Amino acid sequence: MESTRVNLVWKLAVGTRVRVNGWVRTRRDSKGGFSFLELNDGSCLKNLQVIAEGAALPNYEAEILKLGTGACVGVVGSLVASPGKEQAVELKAEQVEDSKTVESLGKELKAMAPEYEGCVAEDAQGLDAAAVKLNEQ
Repeated sequence: MESTRVNLVWKLAVGTRVRVNGWVRTRRDSKGGFSFLELNDGSCLKNLQVIAEGAALPNYEAEILKLGTGACVGVVGSLVASPGKEQAVELKAEQVEDSKTVESLGKELKAMAPEYEGCVAEDAQGLDAAAVKLNEQ
């Protein structure tokens, strides 16, 4: 499933199933066995509230309850009407994947990026040579 940006989630209908990737801004745990995650991906200032229910998520105890501010996560779920005043919809999580840290996410992205040899240029002549080499690849 392709990821949806947080700034686009607000335009989708209740019941729409989406995947959102982002950083945890806050996590609030309830005694009722669920947590609220405030998720942001940098596409807007507003956070998306995610409802993570312990009974529905097998990794709730082991991972979700340990998520801290700045943790990188991918969430798949359905949009539901929010009873709160602050947002019209919230995301009811069906799956939450923890990417552990910003550093590990950066390593994963770097591992997926193609490598280009000869891209470091110390001067204008080196820059021209690197541009030629990139065009050849």
